[in-house]
Amino acid sequence: MNQKKVLFIAYYYFPFKEVGATRVNYWSKELPLNSDFKSFVLTSTKINHMTDISVDGLEIKRIPTFTRNPFVWSLKIIPALFNITRKCRVAIISGGPFSPFFLSYLLRFLGCKVILDFRDPYANNPLHKVNTIKRYLKLFFEALVCIPANKIISVNPYCQELIAANKKKFTIIDNGFDEKIVTSLIPPKISLNTIGYAGKINPSRNINAFLGTMGKSHIYMNFKLIYIGPDFDKISPKFKNRVKNIGFVSYKKTLEELNKCEILLLLYGGEKFESSTKVFDYISLKKPILLYPNKKSTKTQIDKILENYPHTKSLVEKPTSRGLANFNTVLFSRKKGLEKLIKIIKEVW
Repeated sequence: MNQKKVLFIAYYYFPFKEVGATRVNYWSKELPLNSDFKSFVLTSTKINHMTDISVDGLEIKRIPTFTRNPFVWSLKIIPALFNITRKCRVAIISGGPFSPFFLSYLLRFLGCKVILDFRDPYANNPLHKVNTIKRYLKLFFEALVCIPANKIISVNPYCQELIAANKKKFTIIDNGFDEKIVTSLIPPKISLNTIGYAGKINPSRNINAFLGTMGKSHIYMNFKLIYIGPDFDKISPKFKNRVKNIGFVSYKKTLEELNKCEILLLLYGGEKFESSTKVFDYISLKKPILLYPNKKSTKTQIDKILENYPHTKSLVEKPTSRGLANFNTVLFSRKKGLEKLIKIIKEVW
């Protein structure tokens, strides 16, 4: 083994559009450019007819799955791991999905140091309501797969506390924005009276409740919502005349569309552990942020992130843009997290 190569096992990867792929996309591309380590990515995501990522020091092996079952895919890649681990000394498994985490035992057997990356809590996620038996089964799986891990990454201290593993193994690496993409954006013409929202719509991100409240607000009654994401059909028909649907587009296109909006909306559950990638993207664009939690909450991770950033949870006032032009966004970029990742890799190497 004469190369310093790091294996990334990521069920979702470029060109997958959802946020689950962005973290490993960035780490795998930037690791060879910012250190003497090379990256090897093993993923289920097909490239189709697109041009694949081309970065010196980055190798990608795509093993598609036809079942759309992450556990079955994890079994399918086992033969490939016997060969790949001969040239990779450290393996990073990023979840969710969390099924591939059981590979931590095989990877250790094959001589790899293992780093597990929890982008969300798995067994004890307050946003996912499951019955008691299923919760205990998930807790058992989580505790079991964490035993052979050399290091465990979590996005914030609240999320760390929800994970059943040895706390001495943990390092916090929060989400962030891709500074290279943000700096490549062309300054747009701002569309006044627009609120931008990017992401999924689900019970904890209740966009219909927000639209109903927005229509009654004397501040926002004339605003239009710009929606970017896959769930336009979940918006109630009675509100669709107030929504412009951009659709499910790439990360860069999403930022371009958000950058045209006057205000950006963050829908979230109101749980302490939530550390939405969107909040970092919003900060990168230096836009005032309107928060709409599904339940009243204080002292959450999002509150901490936005502690010194212009935002409001009130629909009777507009968030101010005062001071945004000079706001230092550097600490919120993914580059800071990459520096921590490189340090962890060196520690376990």
